[in-house]
Amino acid sequence: MASKSIGLRVVDIARGEVGYREQSGNRTKFWAEMQPDMQGGAWCGAFVTWAWYKAGFDLRPHVWAYYVPYVVKWAKKIGAWKTSGPRDGDLVVYSFGKVGRYPHIGIAWPESGASGYRAIEGNTSSGSSGSQANGGGVYVRYRGRKSIAGWVDMSKVLAHYGVKAAAGAVKDAGKAASGTLDQDGRLGHDTARELQERLKTVDPTISVDGKLGPHSFRVMQQFLDAPYVDGKISRQPRAALDLGNGYRKDRIEVGDGDSPFVKRWQAYVGAKVDGRLGEKTIERTQIMANQHKALFTKADKGVAVARAEKAGL
Repeated sequence: MASKSIGLRVVDIARGEVGYREQSGNRTKFWAEMQPDMQGGAWCGAFVTWAWYKAGFDLRPHVWAYYVPYVVKWAKKIGAWKTSGPRDGDLVVYSFGKVGRYPHIGIAWPESGASGYRAIEGNTSSGSSGSQANGGGVYVRYRGRKSIAGWVDMSKVLAHYGVKAAAGAVKDAGKAASGTLDQDGRLGHDTARELQERLKTVDPTISVDGKLGPHSFRVMQQFLDAPYVDGKISRQPRAALDLGNGYRKDRIEVGDGDSPFVKRWQAYVGAKVDGRLGEKTIERTQIMANQHKALFTKADKGVAVARAEKAGL
């Protein structure tokens, strides 16, 4: 008998969770296994990541699937985005009729002749009442085409990363090569760890824990010759709190204005200098870190200062 495709295995795994309910405070086994420090957050992305991981392919080295807009951006970048023809195991991204908004994600499970598009979704409600994008359970849902932004073609994802799709032959494509960072606009643990490793050349006492806290930010401020060294980022848009978990959110001060520290950071990595920490600044930092091994090391301090001066800071 022919072996079952990985897409069907993902569906089988997801179906096995139908009826699962979160614990109080959005706590789930999916977060516990995939990203424990995210417990309490919306978990539709954790569910699809978990199902694919259990089937044999780990999404985490390639995309931060817990934030659905990143999934769309990534899929388009690697040529895996489509707006028709879903297949078993594809990721289905919902817009609920709002163009450019992607609040929810599930696992496609097409049914021939059905009046809607069938999928298995985590963190949704069992019916039309209740929150569709934060409902607290795993359910099979049928939704109209207007609710769907598109699908991620997982066969193209697997091909892109050189992964065989037959059961028993699936192997994770592995994490990015040592010393490189995914360019996804996310200030995640890998980015934070890489920066900390480099900043140890400036201050050997810095901890490499993947969490930019007061010590890490103080060392960055010292390295960039910021006008103050207080271990936090001031006057930031609220969106800065949603960039990832590679930093302590209590070190981000929400408010109107800009941060001289962030301006010097942006000038150093070649991002737009506006003093507002966002995806473009993080993405540019990741790109520069991949291209320049001296970035944020003691050897490059003169370059950082010179770029700030050139920018008039």
